[in-house]
Amino acid sequence: MNEYLCISDDVKLGKGVKFSKFINTYRKTKLLVDVHWYKSWVSYLREDFDGAAKGIKYILSQKKRRRRRYIWRNIPEDKLKYWLAKSYYKKNELLKAEKIFKKLSEDNLLSYYSYLSKTHLKIIAPKIKAYTDNINKSADQIMTREISSYGGYASIVRMQRDDYVN
Repeated sequence: MNEYLCISDDVKLGKGVKFSKFINTYRKTKLLVDVHWYKSWVSYLREDFDGAAKGIKYILSQKKRRRRRYIWRNIPEDKLKYWLAKSYYKKNELLKAEKIFKKLSEDNLLSYYSYLSKTHLKIIAPKIKAYTDNINKSADQIMTREISSYGGYASIVRMQRDDYVN
């Protein structure tokens, strides 16, 4: 059984082969939860952020299921959500990351992950503002091209666009 828990081989190989073997062999043990977490964590460390997000989403869905929910209680939900948001951030999906970070930072108990979420919100805010500014600039460029092709009605079109943007 020790051969299945060797993480260093998986990192060197770049594959989750041993994790998958362990999951298939020992489906009904409590170690299964740890293996799912470490599989997601190794994916994050290998910069496979899609795989990490997929694994963390799977764990979150298992925590919500009624059947065998007690097995998954060892991993805190705020930890899972924080690392899910970090993987979204690394994939450059800033709006998804911001949404999760905001939910975590609103925690009144101020856990470790809520504190980290608050600091990441400060980092993400300027990037999201720049992203939305670029979207608005490109929308303005598209609108001015369309207006010049139709030859008039600039104030009407700009007013309608401002209604949709704000």
